[in-house]
Amino acid sequence: MRGSARIWAGAIIAAGLLVGSLPADATPIQDLDDLLNDVTDDAGLRRRLTRIRALADSGNQAGAVALADVVRRAGHGKLRVEAARALGKIETKRAAGLLVELLAVGNTRDTRAELSRSLAKQSNGVEKLVVRLTAKRDDELGKRLVVAGLRHDVGPNGRRALERFVLADDESFRVPAMRALSLQREARTMTHAITGIVLAEREDIDTLVYAMDALSDAPIAGLEEHALRFADLAQHPNSAVKRRAEYLEKRLTYLKEKDEYDRTKDTRYAKRGSEPTEPRFGRTPVDVIYAFETTYSSGGGLRHVRGRISEDIHQAQRLGIDLRVGFIAYRDHLRDENQRRTGYVTRATPLTFDIQKAIAWASSLGAGGVDTQGLAISNTLRVGFARMNWRWEAERRFHLIGGRLIDRPTDAKRIAKLHTRSDRTGLMFYGAQSKQNLEFARAVGIDVGTWR
Repeated sequence: MRGSARIWAGAIIAAGLLVGSLPADATPIQDLDDLLNDVTDDAGLRRRLTRIRALADSGNQAGAVALADVVRRAGHGKLRVEAARALGKIETKRAAGLLVELLAVGNTRDTRAELSRSLAKQSNGVEKLVVRLTAKRDDELGKRLVVAGLRHDVGPNGRRALERFVLADDESFRVPAMRALSLQREARTMTHAITGIVLAEREDIDTLVYAMDALSDAPIAGLEEHALRFADLAQHPNSAVKRRAEYLEKRLTYLKEKDEYDRTKDTRYAKRGSEPTEPRFGRTPVDVIYAFETTYSSGGGLRHVRGRISEDIHQAQRLGIDLRVGFIAYRDHLRDENQRRTGYVTRATPLTFDIQKAIAWASSLGAGGVDTQGLAISNTLRVGFARMNWRWEAERRFHLIGGRLIDRPTDAKRIAKLHTRSDRTGLMFYGAQSKQNLEFARAVGIDVGTWR
């Protein structure tokens, strides 16, 4: 695997060195500037989308490079997604290398998902995706999106890769692989069988939750063999596990009643009454990330912030929301006299149903560093929006608890504008009513709140 990774790394580097020419109607710089300029109206957006598709049709190397630049730098999310799709249509080693490279870079969720789909559909795409997975460390969203991309390869290689990830020890791979398999209708029976193995062997909360979600459309036999396990999990202290086990118990009862109803409805053995009603899970999925400062200047306020966060979370749990929580701790870019970083810039724990575990992680963090040059807000936004494992179908809320200064205000504005508009993730910003904070909020179209 390492050898394959080195080969692809070499292909990626080579991709940046090749030079080609665009179609005669535009020079490379003019074409790229046009695609990267701000979109002010629908006509301008349509014209740029048409131009991106034309670059895919050209099939040349310069076109692939231009599309990669659009994926990285375009200010409009739809242009990035279309460029990722177009790049996948250029079936050359150069384009494949660019797709692999771009998968490692933070981007909007839709863009990264399209990149993984594009690569999975290419020749040997599964192998390239698996190589990409081995290089990932702190990119929870990236790992999930790359695994999700495997579902578009409905052949035996794609299914075997997903099966391997479902049975893996790393929950970051296991959870999206279960979901990806469940979306392949041709593999539904295999999904139920493998998920049953996972449900019996694993105890971590997120795996239990997603295993039960994958079984939600299983037939009677597929649920009946896990009836004792469901009864046990219905007593689980975690509300997300408990509610799903209770739902699956109800669903099993419904399927049995429905089967009997269908078999006897036109006979003398038909039961009186209406057709059984299918149960619904009926919980609103909500993902919430809290990002907070851990520099020395946060002082005693750090304990207060974490206390208020815990209160918010418990209030949401009491409302019966299908809640996952994640945390980001951030500091600054302080370096010593040798330009070595003196501590972390950001640390994060992924979104999880295991709320108590997440809170314990946040409570374990101490203070360090200073914020004289501004807090690492741009890095925090990049981690929160582009690297955390958000659920696609969930309502997404990002609570950013700041101070007075922002380290790279231009970058922070660009990242926040792109993701709030493209990913439809709600950003709530709290901090001092400083000029820098107010300018940031105005650019993004939000208010500066006060953390209680």
